[in-house]
Amino acid sequence: LAYGPFTDKIIDFSGKDFGLHVIFGLNEAGKSTALRALIGLFYGFGHILADDWLHDYNKLVVGASLNFLDGEVLNLSRYKRRKNDLINDDTGEPLEQRKLDLYLGKMGRENFEHAFGISHSSLRQGVESVLAAGGDLGHALFAATSGLNTLKQVMVKLEGMHNLLFTP
Repeated sequence: LAYGPFTDKIIDFSGKDFGLHVIFGLNEAGKSTALRALIGLFYGFGHILADDWLHDYNKLVVGASLNFLDGEVLNLSRYKRRKNDLINDDTGEPLEQRKLDLYLGKMGRENFEHAFGISHSSLRQGVESVLAAGGDLGHALFAATSGLNTLKQVMVKLEGMHNLLFTP
């Protein structure tokens, strides 16, 4: 609603099927800012916030309409405040973080970022650390935990290209 360069912008993740949602765009389009806004919505903004450059610090707000499998809909907004920052928009009353945590499967911020907020830099770091640590086992673990099951095929293709370029 008012975060980073965005005012009243909507990212719609709804659909009939579950799946992977990939947000892509040019550099500086706001992809990382949108991810920080989503994480802020779910877990709070924290004390230091770098995304107040268009909107005043005390006017930052991110909202969502969450639709659950049982048909329940939760409309909420998160404000940049010290207390009562999470509001149930249907009642206008504060919503306790622990209730939202139940909806999120009690997944903490760090686990959410790791599981669902894959950025370019975190993907590179993850690949580098897993590959450095584990060889073929590292490839298998990375593919299994990230959903990128084609990693081995890509690595074989890249190795072939490398050999063509750098074989005497």
